[in-house]
Amino acid sequence: MEINVKILKEMYIDKNMKMEEVGDYFGVSKIKIKNILKKANIRKNKKNILVNTKCSSCGEPIIRNKRDYDKSTNHFCSDKCKYNFKKVKVICDYCGKENHISKSKVTVNNFCNEDCYKKWKKENSFNKCCICGEEGYTVEKFKGKYYCKKHYNHMYRHGKILEYTIHDKNEIIKHDDFLEIITKDVKGVITGST
Repeated sequence: MEINVKILKEMYIDKNMKMEEVGDYFGVSKIKIKNILKKANIRKNKKNILVNTKCSSCGEPIIRNKRDYDKSTNHFCSDKCKYNFKKVKVICDYCGKENHISKSKVTVNNFCNEDCYKKWKKENSFNKCCICGEEGYTVEKFKGKYYCKKHYNHMYRHGKILEYTIHDKNEIIKHDDFLEIITKDVKGVITGST
């Protein structure tokens, strides 16, 4: 009896039958089926096995090959579903606008953009710099105390508050009919006035 390779492939690959079962159907041994499959270059691998599953985003039934199915726990019917699955809906804590952001970026407080974040932080910051008393969103915490940006940098870089740094502005003294500018060097030593 001659074995039709097309029927053999359909039974072995599409119906996922074992070689013994295909051999019994045709009345030949498993080894004969194996040799025919080898000659016809028909291999049963995970790429040929199909799995019924559902889209992880919308729930639509989809079919995936076994190899791709095993690679991931989430499967999608379209790129749109894949994109939507990775995004979640959040409300901006400052303006109340609805946004869709990546699941990995969701935090306790979520914002539309940097402006909303800065405005929110300024309104919700009740901390004052322990040196100059400045308050607002520029106040940073360092070793349990709050500092404005300037004093935070002093503590972070030098471990103490400096009287003068190269970032400080020159001192300007207003007289009756003129202004006097005091200039200092890097160490804070007065170098002149004009």
